[in-house]
Amino acid sequence: MEILRKIKSYLRAKLYVCFFLLISSSFFSQKLSDYYLTTKIVSFKDPIIVVPDYDKVGIFIVESEDFNKEKNFKSLFKHKKAFFFDKEAFFYEINNIKDINYKEEDYDYVIRKEINHSIILRLNEKIKSFYVGFIRVEYYNYINTTADKRAPYIKNTEDYVPILIPSIKGL
Repeated sequence: MEILRKIKSYLRAKLYVCFFLLISSSFFSQKLSDYYLTTKIVSFKDPIIVVPDYDKVGIFIVESEDFNKEKNFKSLFKHKKAFFFDKEAFFYEINNIKDINYKEEDYDYVIRKEINHSIILRLNEKIKSFYVGFIRVEYYNYINTTADKRAPYIKNTEDYVPILIPSIKGL
């Protein structure tokens, strides 16, 4: 009888731990959101912005060296060398920051090239660092295809993928 009581107590404790882990992971996780920003910053040597097919939705950032080596953009994205790019979230952040020496033209591209259906933009040389965010591909496609009435370049998935936003630090 004593062993049975110990087993019940042990199972009850395990149940409480599992319940606590489930609740706390849901409560403290940002994964309930479709899009979230981190404070992590990554830097590139020579970043470029690429719209691989202007008939489809998708704006990406990639190291120019990687882009020159591999022209298959879906392969770059799959191997985590190309990332979604979002400039709008950056401008929202700028509007909430006071006392900063910010000029919008510093965040525009300085060179634009069109090759077939692709657009390649070179950023101002000051822009090398980016905040890392995460977005569900399905959400990215939904927001952009709804607004632009074009098909997505990357197929819908429930996966979270990195999205990079220009960083104002270091200016």
